[in-house]
Amino acid sequence: MRRTFDRLLTVLRSMGPVTVVPQTTRIALMVDVRFAHLVVRQASVDLGLWLTRRAEHPRMRRVETLGPRTHVLTIRLERPGDVDPALRSLLRESYAIGRRQHLLGGERTPRQARSRR
Repeated sequence: MRRTFDRLLTVLRSMGPVTVVPQTTRIALMVDVRFAHLVVRQASVDLGLWLTRRAEHPRMRRVETLGPRTHVLTIRLERPGDVDPALRSLLRESYAIGRRQHLLGGERTPRQARSRR
């Protein structure tokens, strides 16, 4: 599971900075806000992604719809190779939500840019 976790972080960090926040029952992944979480199991890692739309992936376990534009997809990963191109695309989408680009029309405001320095 460690290799799968490391592969996932490598892909995410290629998109930009990621803060890893260990919690009691999961590991939160954040940029400006939390965009994903991981639950490490004995033989797999469950990845939860925050998206503004319903999406599909072959390894998807469930979708929680929390509002009209708030969905949490849970995807089960069992090996590093499960971080495939389709998942990388969903990760990019979720990462952009972590940067709040869905609220800002794709760009950060000057105030946000200053606060990140």
